[in-house]
Amino acid sequence: KQQTLLRFDTAGWRDRWSLHCDAEYGGSSTVELQQGEAEGEGTARFAGQTVTEIDSDNSSVSPETGKRAVYAGWAAMRTDVEGDGWDLKDFHGIRLRVRPDGRGYMLNLRTVGILGGEDVDIYQARMPLSP
Repeated sequence: KQQTLLRFDTAGWRDRWSLHCDAEYGGSSTVELQQGEAEGEGTARFAGQTVTEIDSDNSSVSPETGKRAVYAGWAAMRTDVEGDGWDLKDFHGIRLRVRPDGRGYMLNLRTVGILGGEDVDIYQARMPLSP
């Protein structure tokens, strides 16, 4: 049994995703999310430039947050699916369709914790991709 959970060609698809990178903390990386090149395929392109160097002077302090970069060279995209009403109790895995660029990526999933309330459980999976 398969079910498509997220597509990148539905109305308002871009608004549901938030983009983050080390620039929020004074780093120099950039990130963007674009509609995929093939019309109608429901794809997106996560792109940008990761910069791993941290300046030793004050240029590594974010003017927006005043926070200083400690880790550099990261970018992320995030969405909240809590209100989507997914019923996944009969499913046992997740399949992602990605086009690799030779770098490894991490997939983080956060769910309501087994204790309920404000607790959350976070699951991580490495995605070592090679072209």
